[in-house]
Amino acid sequence: RCIMSSSSSLLPPSWDGSDDFPVAWLQEALSRYVQTLPEKERFSLPRITHVNVTNNNLKGGLTGEIIRIAPVWEGPDHPSTTTTTTTTTATSHFPSSFVIKTLPTDPVKREMNVRHDAYREGVLYHWVHNNNNNNDDVDTSSSSSSSSSSSSATMTTTKIDKSFLKDMLPRCFYSYGDAVSGDMFLLMEDLSQKGIVLTPVLGNQCWGDVTLPEDVITDPVYIFKSVFSRMAEMHAKFWRDPTVLELPWLKNATVLKGDTPSSSSSWVTSMNNTKVVFQNIISASHNGAATTIDWHPTMLKAMQLAIEQTSWDAFRTFLDINDPSSAYTLCHGDFHAGNIMWRRGVSSSSSPSPSTSSDHDNEQQQQQQHHQIYFLDWMQIGPFSPFTEIAQFMISNATIDVRRKHETEIFKHYHSELIRYGVDEGTFPFEKCLRLYKEGGVERWLTMNALMSTLQLPRPCLQWFHDQVLAFVEDHAFDKNGNALMKFSLMTPYNL
Repeated sequence: RCIMSSSSSLLPPSWDGSDDFPVAWLQEALSRYVQTLPEKERFSLPRITHVNVTNNNLKGGLTGEIIRIAPVWEGPDHPSTTTTTTTTTATSHFPSSFVIKTLPTDPVKREMNVRHDAYREGVLYHWVHNNNNNNDDVDTSSSSSSSSSSSSATMTTTKIDKSFLKDMLPRCFYSYGDAVSGDMFLLMEDLSQKGIVLTPVLGNQCWGDVTLPEDVITDPVYIFKSVFSRMAEMHAKFWRDPTVLELPWLKNATVLKGDTPSSSSSWVTSMNNTKVVFQNIISASHNGAATTIDWHPTMLKAMQLAIEQTSWDAFRTFLDINDPSSAYTLCHGDFHAGNIMWRRGVSSSSSPSPSTSSDHDNEQQQQQQHHQIYFLDWMQIGPFSPFTEIAQFMISNATIDVRRKHETEIFKHYHSELIRYGVDEGTFPFEKCLRLYKEGGVERWLTMNALMSTLQLPRPCLQWFHDQVLAFVEDHAFDKNGNALMKFSLMTPYNL
């Protein structure tokens, strides 16, 4: 178990989410952050007089509690006109408000977060934002100790370019993750003035109509291609990179290596639990029992095939790290529009659409657009098949009509970006990658549908996701006579 935190001595604040945020803790956390800056950029931090706390309808999805705080610095109300240099420097360097992400106080939700290794996101932010140079050695500790500081136990040393990931994340000023307690605490910049969560821009799934700002691009094809371009760049950056297997806190890292008994046992246990959920759903549907979802016979058939075909050997064949033709890379792990902040300040009429331009002459503009897309909620990050999470995003956020009309076009764009960023087209041709995309989408969302059916979500929403997956399964998994067109072996482990 990897034990890491942003500081060996500053633990997260003792705070219940009330309006009384501990000012002294924030003062200390930001003071320590200033000391991590290059020496010429450091400054004396002015005193924080108090902290305003507001939720402002911030939502953490199913996995966390999101709270906005705004420090009030000592000095005039308008620091830009003051002669107090330290106050001016602080307000120009720090955002006017911060976002805190931590575990829910509700014990049931907290237990779910701990079970799904929410601590991993705290470890990621610490690892990415520490001050090692891009290719400096990164040490991770393997220990069963409950201490939050890095121990002197067995060390794994690897080299990896963290600057790329840093550009994809919000600025983070304090991060903490503890694998033993499961605790996680992040203090990040508030991105609400820079962007909007992407889900409502793409139709808001089952959650109802929303009014969008006027300065947001809403063309779904443009959005999918922009987001997939950025993700293709990340996927290509770490394509079959063995260093991502040497970071034991990454999800699936030890599973893909498969070099210890525990590697297989954790995966097999997860799959067995998933099979039990599948079997319960199948039995209840056949017996006419009440279920949270009206399961279509085609979905039940796919679940039954998954029960029969899932095995450790099939998984090892699918993600064989020793086979050069096997696709694995660093993946986000929970890739959907709710985990993306989409840029504001541009309109559809003023922005070129990737769908109308096949060349890449304007590299600078593309790079600027990339940096205006922020990816959030990384607790499932780890090595896996990239095509699986591309399919997850498509099923999650494209309406059935949009997917059926533009799916091939959008996936071709993603594949061409992989090739442009260095993935070998001879080893990973389009048709092969498209097949892996279809298989990955079915296996990922069969499992996620089963997981969601066990949660306390509104029935219409559960049915909406079921119907999204059903359409994908009908389009790709069976022919008109009901014959299977793919393998149904499950791959993605979840702690069901």
